[in-house]
Amino acid sequence: MTYTDSETWAGNVHPAQALRQYRDEFVGNAKAVVVGMTSNGFTLADPNDRGMQDVVGFDTSVPAAELTTLKERSQAAQAYTSHPALLRLEELATLRQLASSGNARLYIDFQKNGQISPEQS
Repeated sequence: MTYTDSETWAGNVHPAQALRQYRDEFVGNAKAVVVGMTSNGFTLADPNDRGMQDVVGFDTSVPAAELTTLKERSQAAQAYTSHPALLRLEELATLRQLASSGNARLYIDFQKNGQISPEQS
């Protein structure tokens, strides 16, 4: 989710194009929501992309909606803690998605302290 003043975008690539590149390289069904504080007739989301959404305006319902999302994520985290097999299923689904991209990079077998083992260097 991106919050913007709706003036313009900065950088070398438009946000819609950046999302398409991210999808191609990593997660094919990634989604984006752009929340503009004002309407200026421009869009940062691609109107032809069902995985992108522009929202214009900001009212008191937005923080409540975000709080609901955070509560749902907290409940999911509790479920994963109580039932580790659910988390493993999510990991496998993510690996399946990554495997469909020729550009994905997987780094496996790092030591818990973040050091690379001598046989890997």
